[in-house]
Amino acid sequence: MGEPTSRTGAEFVDTLTLQPWAKLSLVGAGLLVLGSFQPWITLDVSETVATTLGVPTEETAGGLGGDGVTTLFFALVIAGVVLFYAARSESGPGLRTAGLSLFSGLVVAIVAYAVYADARATQDGYAAAEIEGTVSLELHASLFVVALGAIVLVASGAIGIKREWTTPEE
Repeated sequence: MGEPTSRTGAEFVDTLTLQPWAKLSLVGAGLLVLGSFQPWITLDVSETVATTLGVPTEETAGGLGGDGVTTLFFALVIAGVVLFYAARSESGPGLRTAGLSLFSGLVVAIVAYAVYADARATQDGYAAAEIEGTVSLELHASLFVVALGAIVLVASGAIGIKREWTTPEE
């Protein structure tokens, strides 16, 4: 047995087999990572409404204090699986990985929408109390980054499934 060889990062990247759809999956995972850290939504309630209903004057949703942990998990799983198969297989990530990208994108899209819908329902509930004061909902850019990441994952997964399904094994 010879001595172990070490490779630079560039040499390792050159050995990866990544189809265009798999690269797109990595972009989607990167967007999820970026959007997962910051709050997605802020609900601001006037002092009058907050005092009357016994709620805080500001509530945030998403980010690492909420469902951002879920989106970050899916991002890391997708990136890990894509890179694992890119490094281990001559043909690169295959049909199962494309399916995982599609599934993860759908789950993340549902999570992001659920956070938004819950904040809207809370806002509507406070407004329905008909108390003099304001209730405003602020959508942060990180929610849109997560949504874009989910769309990219769904698209890359669908493209990958189509390509892998119709490409004969060699």
